[in-house]
Amino acid sequence: MENGSGFELYLYRLLIELGYSGVYKTIGSRDFGVDIVFTDPVGVENVIQAKDIR
Repeated sequence: MENGSGFELYLYRLLIELGYSGVYKTIGSRDFGVDIVFTDPVGVENVIQAKDIR
């Protein structure tokens, strides 16, 4: 992964592969820091603010 966008894409694909539903990446500057939204098996909507710190 070369940058933060690559890390977000990795997490996005991982969540889909693990079977989470409603997985989507947010777009734009008005996302309040949220990068990915997904629904867990219980039906709770979760958010991820991804940071790739090296």
